Amino acid sequence: MLERHFMIRDSATPTQKLYTPGGPAWRNILIRLGIVLLLMGFVCLVLWTKRDGMADERGSPVGMLDIIYFTVVTVTTVGYGDIVPVSPDARAFVTFGVAPIRVVIWLIFLSAAYQLFVRQQTEAFRLGILRRKLKDHTIICGFGVKGRSAAQQLLDRGVPQDQIIAIDPKESAVAAGVEQGFRVLRGDAASQDLLLDAGVKSAADVIVTPDEDGKCVLICLTIKDLNSNVRVVASAREEENVRLIYRSGADAVIAPSVDGGRLLAAATEAPVSTTFIEEFIHHGRGMDVIERVVEPGEEGITVADLKDLKGAIILGLKTGTERLDFSQLSGRRLRSGDVVVALKLEENKETS
Repeated sequence: MLERHFMIRDSATPTQKLYTPGGPAWRNILIRLGIVLLLMGFVCLVLWTKRDGMADERGSPVGMLDIIYFTVVTVTTVGYGDIVPVSPDARAFVTFGVAPIRVVIWLIFLSAAYQLFVRQQTEAFRLGILRRKLKDHTIICGFGVKGRSAAQQLLDRGVPQDQIIAIDPKESAVAAGVEQGFRVLRGDAASQDLLLDAGVKSAADVIVTPDEDGKCVLICLTIKDLNSNVRVVASAREEENVRLIYRSGADAVIAPSVDGGRLLAAATEAPVSTTFIEEFIHHGRGMDVIERVVEPGEEGITVADLKDLKGAIILGLKTGTERLDFSQLSGRRLRSGDVVVALKLEENKETS
């Protein structure tokens, strides 16, 4: 059975909440059951050594089965009274040994009941409220170095933190995300149920950054199956897998290791130019790459007529499946839906 965890920082207190919607946490149950059996085994062992101080109402000698029976009915507070301690040693152990162990075992049972029923239902209710509030948000599948960097860039670009929700299978990544104030689901991002918990049907964007390209393909396929309209941006580890990830439904694919290698090589010959390239991809450092969509009422005008792009450096234009560079735009009439790509000085730089 798939186990998923939902961790969220409570806005009022620094405590962390844990949610397991994938069913009972069988591992924790088995651990608790093991502890209970060990405690009861210890009680049986001690009582067996003191069996001469135990009396059976039938007058027969107390055997191992009798000791096990007495341990169970005593620990569970049933206490039929047919077997009783009569010697001082046996009574002392039942009073000062069995009684505290009984309390510990009941606390274990209560904590298990709380985890399986009370807390699960409470957190499921909270998750339901969260899902209803999420709309046009961003989901990050993979909250490692790349995922956290993407989340920080979204924050720098003005995306509210409560509009970012992450998914990662590693507990360390989940804990790091929660510590930074993000909502993080723990589990496999290729799981339909987990993506639905993250509100994929109402999301605007999904950033996919797993550790393996094969996993990236599976996640993209699952996302598009649940919401064909959501924009998916994926990360590829190997350049040869970029086309495959595109075919799995990604709208844009970035290969950080490949692009980073190219940038490193370029820096050996043109170290100054690479600092400008860094400004383009880091929001808040100077020039910013923008995409300007041509509206229906702007059909027939040229790029030079777009008043909000005055002073911007035009890089190119995408119209349908065709891409044109800046040298092909002179005098070209724009059509509704065209996307103009430009470099523009950020507003905070213009006003500073």
